Amino acid sequence: MHLKGKSCSSMMSDMKVKIDDCYFYPDVLVDCSDLADDSVFTETPTIIVEVLSKSTRQIERVIKREKYLQIPTLQEYILIEQGIAEIEVVCRSQNWQSHFYYLGDHITLNSIGLSISVEDIYDRVKNEDVVTWLEKKALAEQNVSN
Repeated sequence: MHLKGKSCSSMMSDMKVKIDDCYFYPDVLVDCSDLADDSVFTETPTIIVEVLSKSTRQIERVIKREKYLQIPTLQEYILIEQGIAEIEVVCRSQNWQSHFYYLGDHITLNSIGLSISVEDIYDRVKNEDVVTWLEKKALAEQNVSN
């Protein structure tokens, strides 16, 4: 919804990213170029998001990262853990240094002017971290109202 009416578009895992002669399928990407409606790949993503699993973690942290960070238009690469509430964001503007975010934190994606809470990103996820955090949050809110 944040991109509605803007020049950027978000795409799910059916859009490929082309880097040299390699193609990758990120989980989500944002592209701010003028892609044709019938495009099946992009070479100009602004943001790439990967959801990590046990079977893909190393590929996304090492192989894909190395390739993705070569893309001149890429501004942010986001790695979202499934099993725990942890998000890694690497930004071109910060020399690709990793920044980690957890429940209670907010992430700002400067390339598209979006600030979002980690809680909102994990809204429908029910891993142990999220469930425990929501229970503690509810208890704290109950104690404040008493």
